[in-house]
Amino acid sequence: MFERSEEGRRVLVLDDNDARRAATCSLLERGGYPTIGAPHIRVLAPYLEDPLPTVLLFDVSVPRTWREILDDHRALRAIVNDRCPIVLYGDRPSTELTELEWACRATAHIPRHPQGKFVLSLLRRLLPPAEAPSSRTTRPPSREAVEMGPRPKLLLIDDSEITLELMQSLLSSRGFDLRLAVALGEVRSIVANWSPHVIVADVKRPDMRGDELCARLKGSVKGASVLVLLCSSMPDADLAELARSSNADGHVSKSHGLERFVVQLEQVTRRLLAEMPPPSSHRMTESP
Repeated sequence: MFERSEEGRRVLVLDDNDARRAATCSLLERGGYPTIGAPHIRVLAPYLEDPLPTVLLFDVSVPRTWREILDDHRALRAIVNDRCPIVLYGDRPSTELTELEWACRATAHIPRHPQGKFVLSLLRRLLPPAEAPSSRTTRPPSREAVEMGPRPKLLLIDDSEITLELMQSLLSSRGFDLRLAVALGEVRSIVANWSPHVIVADVKRPDMRGDELCARLKGSVKGASVLVLLCSSMPDADLAELARSSNADGHVSKSHGLERFVVQLEQVTRRLLAEMPPPSSHRMTESP
């Protein structure tokens, strides 16, 4: 175990099963994340006083009941007090983890995997290495982007990291300030702490459809100054109907390729933002 990370990041693992906790800590450390594991939150509480960037991994595997998980999470949140992201981790079905995530207001949920590919992927977004050089060459903003003025803050939600990286490259060159999210709980944290102007959610997800996410966001974002757009490669007419039925602010099709998608997204976003009053800060309500 590590008291401090030279890379400026650390993971706390809360799990009352000794063997499972040891396996999780070993997996994370092999992935490059100094880790501290404990069976009780009171053991981990002193580490939360340290300003070191931290993520808390809360194991919710069976046979624990929902009531036990929710009771423990209430006690956990009282101690954490928004000082670090809380990620639910366990061997439950993805749909059940999704519902637990929203019930607990956690940052994200991750299904257990022997090689840890899901949790390590999430940690790379939540805990990037300190002062790590960028491996991606960033193109300068286009002339059109410069002429359009202030950079709109855009949150992209998609279950495909490859798609997100491609869209990030294309949209950054057009003057957008971007955040990316794969896990749904990341959305709540980003909205609360970063206040995006526009949220773009892909409709087809394995854990929750984009239209359902849109409805939850609309119900849980306090204030009307966050635009929610749906995107998909489904037929345009079907996507338009889905956007209307879920009360989205607009929709953008992926069916004609990413280059055209980016152009259309920029046009829709700029038009909708121009029609809105000046943005204010956004807060999430207790539950969606």
